[in-house]
Amino acid sequence: MCTDKGIKLEHSTPLHPQSSGSVERRNQDVKLCMTKLPMTRGRSWAKLMPEVQLAVNNLPLSHVGPEKHITPYFLMFKVQMNTAQQASEGVIPQYNPELAQEMIDLLSQMQPPKPPEPNEWPPQEGDWVQEKKSSKNTLLRPKCVKQIQGRTLLVDHGMNGTKLISIDNCRPVPKAFEPQVTTKYKLVCAI
Repeated sequence: MCTDKGIKLEHSTPLHPQSSGSVERRNQDVKLCMTKLPMTRGRSWAKLMPEVQLAVNNLPLSHVGPEKHITPYFLMFKVQMNTAQQASEGVIPQYNPELAQEMIDLLSQMQPPKPPEPNEWPPQEGDWVQEKKSSKNTLLRPKCVKQIQGRTLLVDHGMNGTKLISIDNCRPVPKAFEPQVTTKYKLVCAI
């Protein structure tokens, strides 16, 4: 097209606005909100979409500078949004008393956020636990510390009950070793 018009291009690059730095930073903010909010609230991400949208619209724009506190909401309406924190402090503007009362009522009905648990999955007796063998090798193998007569054992709970398996050569442990392990303590592995 340029040669048809008589234009000589010396250097040209295509414009990709979807990959600009500000868009990528904003997508990173959305991703952060989408992961952290469901973990703290303990609800489905689909039900938390309005709250995520509200949080993203009130995050300061990073390319402008967080100290100026310019948010998408501020750019749209030229005022900062009234938050629930302002409602608890009694700073709600009284230009709409019904809305102010509704915000205070909703604030009193809100459940406190669920604190994140330090370990979501505590190992139980009989659970299989895996670890990385090395940083270079991503193969996983059971981590076991139980040793009987120099052999590393793992307790396997199959359909027919408890079965001991030797990790040393990956075959079932002989019957002579079975009485030495009590079935009461089935967890031989720990993280």
